Amino acid sequence: MTAYIFQRVLLTIPVILLAVTLVFLAGHAVPDYAVRSIAQGLTGAENLDQAKQQVRHDLGLDKPLLQQYVEYVGGLAKGDLGTSFITKQPVLEELKLRMPVSVELGLLSLLVAMVVSIPVGIISAVRQDTWLDYVLRFMSILGLAIPAFYLGVLLLIFVFKVFDWAPPLTTTAYRDLWEDPVQNLKQMALPAIAGGLALGAGMMRLLRSQLLEVLRQDFVRTAWAKGLRERTIIFRHVLKNALIPVFTFAGLEVGILFSGEIVLEWMFSIPGMGVYTVTSIKQSDFPTVQGFVLVIATALVATNLLVDLTYGWLDPRVRYQ
Repeated sequence: MTAYIFQRVLLTIPVILLAVTLVFLAGHAVPDYAVRSIAQGLTGAENLDQAKQQVRHDLGLDKPLLQQYVEYVGGLAKGDLGTSFITKQPVLEELKLRMPVSVELGLLSLLVAMVVSIPVGIISAVRQDTWLDYVLRFMSILGLAIPAFYLGVLLLIFVFKVFDWAPPLTTTAYRDLWEDPVQNLKQMALPAIAGGLALGAGMMRLLRSQLLEVLRQDFVRTAWAKGLRERTIIFRHVLKNALIPVFTFAGLEVGILFSGEIVLEWMFSIPGMGVYTVTSIKQSDFPTVQGFVLVIATALVATNLLVDLTYGWLDPRVRYQ
């Protein structure tokens, strides 16, 4: 077990280095309009060309590419993601302020997805080819077809028409979970449900197919022959074996949860990393965009490592060599 963990951790290092390299190359292929927009804000420059040269010098873009890369990696090793062009503050500090908000929304969405998809997937598999199965499969296909942001709009219209209520849609109305839990959940509820239902639809279909496959295994037939109750067979013998692909799917969706919620954050005025990144893109603040992408890539690698390590607990047949 220890050797396996050590091996998996070592394998993540080249993956992270590759992600860092790609982010560096993408961020340093700076379009001329980005340098121009920054240069236009400078004062004291005789002309635009001189200002652009000054911007490139300040950003280190006039140095050889290899030297820029070494300095960039060295800065990352020290926890330096660069400085925001807009706020003039370290990017890491800016992301730290907004990351808890996005993480909360992502975890709430994942919780909604698990709460909905696991019971529905079990019922659909156990009652295969019944009217209930057809209805649940239709709802899952509908959930896959409707984008999360459109589902958010439908939910917003629904709660307003039925309950004559709407969540606060201004960033100034946002309150931290520990500061004001009720106000926080009022603003987080609809986007979390919209994101969770969209994610849960895919998880439900995957879980259903895996459950049907496990239910046909010999050890399940043996459990039925012993006279075990259906609940015991499903939850003790079948579900844990069927959850491995679902956990893998959930791990792959972490990046989407923490980066793909940008539209929902923007719609519901949630001051997370998504809204901050959209604003940074509009204002050509590429160090912030670089830092955001790098944080998401690191979260994806770490989550998939954690998923790999949980396989042994979910399936006793898995052995770490």
